[in-house]
Amino acid sequence: MKPENDKQFETDGDERLAHDLEALFEPKGMVPPHVDRAVMDLVARRLSARPEHRRFVHWYTWAAAAAAVVVVAFLVRDITSPPQTVSRMDINADGVVDVIDALKLAKAVDASATQSQWDINADGAVDDRDVDLVAAAVVRLESEVL
Repeated sequence: MKPENDKQFETDGDERLAHDLEALFEPKGMVPPHVDRAVMDLVARRLSARPEHRRFVHWYTWAAAAAAVVVVAFLVRDITSPPQTVSRMDINADGVVDVIDALKLAKAVDASATQSQWDINADGAVDDRDVDLVAAAVVRLESEVL
């Protein structure tokens, strides 16, 4: 951008300062028209491609939000559902009354390391009769099998 009046930067007697100030406003060079056109075409292509990208991001955002709602619904359902009933005979609390429960109770009775909740027959003592009840529950056969 060259000043309108060439005499604008003239000073009284300091030609070198005037020359330097004029050089500051001289154009440094022109961009060739083919380079300018190529840059403008590239910008136009990139800007026209953005709406498709935004639609994808928009769709993806809603899908992620829906998935999050489903996960939260399952978590809330698990938290608010009533606890499963655990049998008093399930000594190891794995949700299944099996031979392992009878074996663990028998070992605890032999070592005198029993717990009061293992009194299956409610006679006030955890003993071999409680072990027998757990073992009988494990091996009990249904009437259709006989």
